[in-house]
Amino acid sequence: MTNFKDTPPWKSINPPTSKLPNHPDKLRKVIDELDVEHAPRYAPQGTSTFCNIFVSDVLTALGLQPGHWCDTDGNPAKDHQDGAFEMNANRMARWFKLHGPRNGWEEADRLTASDAAGRGHTVVVVWDSKLVGTPGHIAIMLPEGTIAQAGRKNFVGGTIREGFGKLTPKFYVHVPSGPHSAAP
Repeated sequence: MTNFKDTPPWKSINPPTSKLPNHPDKLRKVIDELDVEHAPRYAPQGTSTFCNIFVSDVLTALGLQPGHWCDTDGNPAKDHQDGAFEMNANRMARWFKLHGPRNGWEEADRLTASDAAGRGHTVVVVWDSKLVGTPGHIAIMLPEGTIAQAGRKNFVGGTIREGFGKLTPKFYVHVPSGPHSAAP
């Protein structure tokens, strides 16, 4: 069996931690398992970086959307499925705005997002580049208010400033509801 950390970024994965029950510590276990700082899957390749792949892998392991591929209605899709597209950082930013609310995601300010992360909620930090051909950026907020990201520099526990520079990202908090939600 191939190590999922060596799987090319354009292929979806299902990390072993996805089988763990939902628990406040699950995010940290997923982050540790994916090993963003060392896994070849997330290493920059020339001008290509894989923040979107890392975040979609984290969300998949947590049982949350969006995944690596979506259809035009924002629903999960299989890799290369007809009518589906791969979720880059800009598409993910737009997905959170358009489809996030029906999937348990709420936009929040930085302080509210940091507080929610500290209470065990999953929080995504995302910047949508409005310039055609310019990539956005996306990361996962950790319970202590720092972030885990893939990008030019892959790290766990860096500041938002280290990941986004002077950009102004948006914050989305997953607020679970219902019997099948990924509650903290």
